[in-house]
Amino acid sequence: MTAAQLTEALESARTDGKPKMAALLEKAGAKPYDEFKIDAERLGKLAGTYVSANGGEIVVSVKGPRLSVHYTGAPPTQHVILVAKDATTFLGLGMDGATFVFGVEGDKATSVAYTPVKGNASKYARVEGK
Repeated sequence: MTAAQLTEALESARTDGKPKMAALLEKAGAKPYDEFKIDAERLGKLAGTYVSANGGEIVVSVKGPRLSVHYTGAPPTQHVILVAKDATTFLGLGMDGATFVFGVEGDKATSVAYTPVKGNASKYARVEGK
């Protein structure tokens, strides 16, 4: 396994509440992501419902010290945990380097751009009142 794969596996084990697996991965040399720290208030300002031009919808919520993305229509347990790289850029755990970048105007997130490593990027606009 590469160092990046070990990191992904470690982060997934921690997120999934598997401390024994996390300990084994750390023993094998896995290191956690170098995460940019964001306070709960700021994370809360990024949470909301976002819709793409083709009607795809995602819901971003705060899950502990991180954000979680759920694709509307997917099973309730299927979500992506985001690791902050800076105040607006996040890495999707288990997504092989895919990023989510929030557009912020003033004190509020207005959009999020999803960029996979392979394939086409998608842009989502924030929807109020959902």
